Amino acid sequence: MQVVYVYDDEGTMALAKITENQSAQDAAIDVVEAVVKWTKEFGFSIYSHNECRVHLQELEQLKLQVTNYEVDVHQPDWFCSVLGFTFSVQKSECGEVEWPTCKKYQEEEVLPDEQGHCSLCGSLMNVSVSMNMGD
Repeated sequence: MQVVYVYDDEGTMALAKITENQSAQDAAIDVVEAVVKWTKEFGFSIYSHNECRVHLQELEQLKLQVTNYEVDVHQPDWFCSVLGFTFSVQKSECGEVEWPTCKKYQEEEVLPDEQGHCSLCGSLMNVSVSMNMGD
């Protein structure tokens, strides 16, 4: 199993599994969309308006490149954004990844917001994501 993810100096922000039902490109687009959403919700309070505008334009271009197979999303660190978000992929040795969990939505793969709260209900999540994966 492979996992597409995005990280910065704070750690992993978003993950998406490549599965039979979700291609590498779809997983990559999901991760890019998570960064777009984060930028719109929180980025403007952290970075300048101009930096966020350029970042969002860059991410829209990246989605097109991923869709058109112009970016090899199977490579480690396949893209680094102007704000320092690095998009990458790793293959799990054991086929299992520890996903963030929410007490209310235990059966769903829910991404935490920047404060580590569930993006669906707002409760504090277990965000100790295990990225102990090999090549």
